[in-house]
Amino acid sequence: MLRNKRQCLFILSLALALTITTLLLTFYSNLFWNRWDYQILDHVYSRSLDDQKNAKLSPKIKFISITDRTYQAFKRNTLDRKFLSELNSALSDLQSGQTIYDIIFAYPSDSNADLEFAKSIADLGNVYLPVSFKLLDQEKPFAWQEGSFFKYLKEFLRKRPQEAGQSTAPYATRALVSLDSFMRASLSAGHINLSSDLDGVFRHYPIVVRVGSSYFPSLALTCFLDSVKIEFQEILIDWGRAIVIPANDKNDLNEDVTIPIDFSGRVFIPYFKFDAEQTERIDASQFLEKYSNEFNRGELANKYTEGRFVFIADVSQGIPDKGKTPIHEKEQPSVLAHAAVLNGLINNSFHEKFSTAGLSLLIIAMGLVLGVFACLRKSIYLYGAGILLLAFVWKFTFYEFSEMKLFPITTFSGIILLNFSGLLFGVLFVANKDQRFVQNAFSKYVPAGVVDQILSKPEVLTLGGEERIMSVLFSDIAGFTTISEKMTPVELVGLLNEYLTAMTNIVLEEGGIIDKFEGDAVMAEFGAPIPTQDHADRAVLTGIKMQRRLKELRNNWLERGLPKIEARVGINTGSMVIGNMGSDQVFDYTVMGDAVNLASRLEGANKLYGTFLMISEYTLEYLTPDRFRVRLLDVIKVKGKSEAVKVYEVYGECSEEINSADLEYYNSYQQGFEAYLNKNFSEAKIKFSHSLSLRPTDLASQLLLDRIRAIDY
Repeated sequence: MLRNKRQCLFILSLALALTITTLLLTFYSNLFWNRWDYQILDHVYSRSLDDQKNAKLSPKIKFISITDRTYQAFKRNTLDRKFLSELNSALSDLQSGQTIYDIIFAYPSDSNADLEFAKSIADLGNVYLPVSFKLLDQEKPFAWQEGSFFKYLKEFLRKRPQEAGQSTAPYATRALVSLDSFMRASLSAGHINLSSDLDGVFRHYPIVVRVGSSYFPSLALTCFLDSVKIEFQEILIDWGRAIVIPANDKNDLNEDVTIPIDFSGRVFIPYFKFDAEQTERIDASQFLEKYSNEFNRGELANKYTEGRFVFIADVSQGIPDKGKTPIHEKEQPSVLAHAAVLNGLINNSFHEKFSTAGLSLLIIAMGLVLGVFACLRKSIYLYGAGILLLAFVWKFTFYEFSEMKLFPITTFSGIILLNFSGLLFGVLFVANKDQRFVQNAFSKYVPAGVVDQILSKPEVLTLGGEERIMSVLFSDIAGFTTISEKMTPVELVGLLNEYLTAMTNIVLEEGGIIDKFEGDAVMAEFGAPIPTQDHADRAVLTGIKMQRRLKELRNNWLERGLPKIEARVGINTGSMVIGNMGSDQVFDYTVMGDAVNLASRLEGANKLYGTFLMISEYTLEYLTPDRFRVRLLDVIKVKGKSEAVKVYEVYGECSEEINSADLEYYNSYQQGFEAYLNKNFSEAKIKFSHSLSLRPTDLASQLLLDRIRAIDY
C-alpha cells in the first residue's frame, strides 16, 4: 500500500535530489576508481580466472626461467653470461620466434663471457632487450648519453604516433640500459617500467612513456608491433580512451587491436594463471640439459621456440623485481606483467572501464527504484530493494568482468547506500505523526526495544504483564559508600556517569534492556521485550564483558588518581512477570518475582567469597554447554528462599586461554568441594589448603576451610 500523496511527492522529490547530488558528487569529485574499487575487483579478478571466465595464456608465449636450480647449475650466485650464450645458441638452433630478455645487463662481467654473449645475441638475431627509465610527472629534459641505444632512441622518437586528446603520460628523464655491445647486437628494445597502485598492487601497465615530445613503447608493445609488421607511427593514441593498432593489407593483423588506456597511457593488466602442469615455462638449465640430447630438440622446438615469444627472466628467490598482483597470494616477478600485456595484444583482449554514460544511467535507475519502493507504506520493501540492488551490483560486476569490462563496485555500492540512507531518513521524517509522538515521548524513559514494541503493538501500554522465563542481572560497585566519601560530588557524578555509560553499552550490545539505575547499581533483564532462547548466555556474557571493560576503566581511573573501582554481578534465571507496573498515569516497564530477588541476593553474596560474577544453578541449566568456565562455589540459603541454592562463579569463556596456575587453582577448589559434598573432609581440607596456597587471599577457600575446621570429624 502506498503512502499518501503528499508523502509520496516528498519522497520522490528527495530521491531526485539525492540522485542528482550523487551524480555531481561522483563525477566532479572523481570518486570512481578509487583503491577500494580495485581491491574488490581483485577478488572478482581471481574468481573469474578460477572459473575460467577470462583470458588464457596464448600458446605463443613461453618462459625460460632462471631459477634457483639454474644458479645451482652455475655453482655461483651471479648470472653466468657464458651460460646465457649457450642458451641463445640453442634458441638460434631451434629457431625461436622472438627472444625477450627481462634482464638489464648494465655492468660488465668477465670480458670473454661478455664478448660471447654479445655475439650470441647478434647470431640469434631476434633478441629484445629491456630499458628502464626514471619517470617524473613534470617535464624535465632527458639526460642523453653516448651509445647505440641512444642513437637508436633519437631515430625512433621521430616516429610520432597519431594522437587525440590530452596526455598526462610520465616523462622519462634518464635511462638504464644494458652494455652497449649487447644493445648494438639486439634487434630492438622497449621499456619495462612498472609502478604499483597506492596499495602496492601492480594493476596498471604503461604502454608508452614520454621522452621529450614523443613516446617510447613498452617491451611488450615493441615485440607485438614487430611480429605483425606495424610501425610505431601507424598506431593511434586516443588519450583517456584507447590505443588502436590498425589492421590493413600491409600487416599481419586480421582486425584492429584496441588497448583501453587512461590519460597516462596505462592499461589494466590482463593477468593469467599458469595451467596445472605449467607447460608454459621451463627452467633454463633444464632446457639446456634437454637440448644437449639431440633427440629432444624437435620436442623443444615444437613446445617452446618455433614461432613463439620466449621470455627469459630471473625469477629466483630474493630478486627485487617482484610485486603484488591482483590474483596471486605471493609476490610475483614483473615478467608476468609484461607477458600478460603481450598476451592481451595477441588475443586482442583487454579490460575496459565501464562507460561514464552507463554509470550515469545506472545511478538514475537506482535512484528511481529506491524512490518508488520508499513510497510503499512498509519500510521493509525499501530495505528489500536496497539489499536486492547491492546483490545485483555484485552479480553485475562479475558478469561485466567476464565481458572484459571493469565496474566500480565499491563506489557504486556506496552510492546505493547513500541514496538508501537519505531515503530512509525521508521515510522516517514523513512517518505517522502519532508514532513519532510515542517514540519521542517514551524513548526518554523506556528502553529502545520497548519503544519498538510499543510502536508495533500500542496495546502493551495497558497495565499488567506476562509470565516468562528470563534472566536478570544485578550489578553493584563494591564499597561505593566509602568511595563516595573520598570524592567531591562533581567527581563522583563524573565517575559514575562514565561507569554506567560503559555498563549500559554492554547490556544493550548483548540485547538486554536496562530496567533501572539505583545509585551505582544496575538492573538489567534479558529475553524482553522480544523473547530470546539464549537469554542466559547473553546475561552471563554481559557480566564477563562488564568485568573486562571495568578493568580497562580501572587502569585509566588509577592513572587519573581516582579510586580503585570493583563491581560485583549476580545473575539468576527463572519465571518472572514482565510488563508495565504502576498506576494508570505513571507506570514502569519492569520485572517482578522471586527469581528477580534471588539475582539481587547473589550479587551481594559475592562479597563472602571474594568473587565478582556469581550465577545460580537455574542459570547454569540454561547456558550453552562448554561455552563458559564455571565452578561450583557453594550451596547457600538466601533470605526469602526456603531451599538452598547451588551458586557458581563464572571465570571466563571456554574459548579464552587460561594460565596453568589459575587452572590448577580452579581444579583444586572443584575437587575440594566435591570431597566436601561427599563428606570426605580430610581430602577436602587438603584441596582447599592447596587452593589457598595458590591464592593466599582467596576468601572462598578460607571460608570452606573454616567451615571444615568447625566440623568435628
